[in-house]
Amino acid sequence: MTSNRYLAIIGDIVNSKKIPGEQRKQVQSRLEETLDSVNQLYGDYIVSDFLITLGDEFQGLLRPNAPLYEIISRVVEGINAVRFKEKFVEVRFGIGLGRVLTDIKRVALGMDGPAFHYARNALDISHDMKGHAIVFRAEPGTLIEQDETSINALLGLLAVTRKFWIHKASKFNEILPYLRENRNQRDIASLLSCTQPLISKQIASAYWNEVKELESTVDAQIKMYLETPRKYRKKNSYASPI
Repeated sequence: MTSNRYLAIIGDIVNSKKIPGEQRKQVQSRLEETLDSVNQLYGDYIVSDFLITLGDEFQGLLRPNAPLYEIISRVVEGINAVRFKEKFVEVRFGIGLGRVLTDIKRVALGMDGPAFHYARNALDISHDMKGHAIVFRAEPGTLIEQDETSINALLGLLAVTRKFWIHKASKFNEILPYLRENRNQRDIASLLSCTQPLISKQIASAYWNEVKELESTVDAQIKMYLETPRKYRKKNSYASPI
């Protein structure tokens, strides 16, 4: 297993060409602001800063120990900030684990290697899925196939949960940013000019407490897969979460 491993992430806004002109400008502006925020908040894990590359596409390069799903969530929720009331903007992600063969640069542009190739391949696969999707691919020799399958299952589960929030629990998306800030239900109700029981009902309907725990478990599990190849783990130290 090679130690020269990075996580390349390529993201793309779903159906961006169908977003009306003025609204699309706002979305692009929010995307830029969100990526700037991610670069600052996760600087310890970022090798090359996220930036917009082609139209509504963006990319960044991470260390394998990065809180992968937390960063993905930050991007999705940042683009869909609560102060904007238009239709939820969905994002697809391709993630590649592998080597970078060129010099590492401050921003994720002008570099090449299997990490980016497999991220692009993963993004291409995500285009065959409807709406929000997260696909992970690994360069052969960096991860065993079973672990790659497990990572895709975990990320896919959270992607489906996000789709449920988008299409079946849309009001919850207005509450979510405040929950991320650990606000209590009464404060959220006051901020959204509604009642605390309504907030409680929305949180329960979205299975927030269960999903929050799952998010933490997924990031910890993926970190274990990427930091400690299976052949080096202690016997019986691994139990599949699936």
